[in-house]
Amino acid sequence: MQNGLKTTSLTHLSLRAAKFQSQNSDQQRALRDKALERVIRSPTLNILKRVREISNHGIEGLTTGGATDFFLYQFDGKMNRETLDRFCELDDIDFSFAVKRWSNHPDFVLSELCKRLLNRQLLKIHLQAEPFNEKEVQEKLIAAAHQLNISPKDAEYFVFTGEANNTMYKTEDERINILFKDGMVKDISAIDNPLIHQTISAPVKKFYICSLN
Repeated sequence: MQNGLKTTSLTHLSLRAAKFQSQNSDQQRALRDKALERVIRSPTLNILKRVREISNHGIEGLTTGGATDFFLYQFDGKMNRETLDRFCELDDIDFSFAVKRWSNHPDFVLSELCKRLLNRQLLKIHLQAEPFNEKEVQEKLIAAAHQLNISPKDAEYFVFTGEANNTMYKTEDERINILFKDGMVKDISAIDNPLIHQTISAPVKKFYICSLN
């Protein structure tokens, strides 16, 4: 151990690389977890996006009487002492109350988004190495619009695409030092070994699509 960093001998390089290769399934799980995290966040973001959208069209019944009202209807994007104080007042209870209130709103898209979040009905997610073609995305949009009896534009709240990236070895997260026979210590990313670089340094990107089914 040197400077609090993990150190290993050069003779273990191949084993280390093989271990990283064997962790490919772990990396796939990490990518899926990242995509799933976005799926979990997306209902929240889509709910707020929908509230903003319909409020701009004069739809009423959206205020909650809580701290969320300021940021949804009055916040101008400028940070000052008042804004900071209002932000500090926000917590999960404010948003939970707002979602429960909006779940009974006459706007179908908003109420459906809120009900799905409250009932833990997350969107289905599919991962693949290549971007999804526009035809497939449009088919899912049309299917969602038909299933929910809404317009294809509103169906975009329930069908959308994105990408997830993951790198096995990030120097800002961890450091693996290699101890050479001459006593020199180098970071594993500085080792001139194609297998090492290809295995641990190259980011992996996956594309995902979220839809009702």
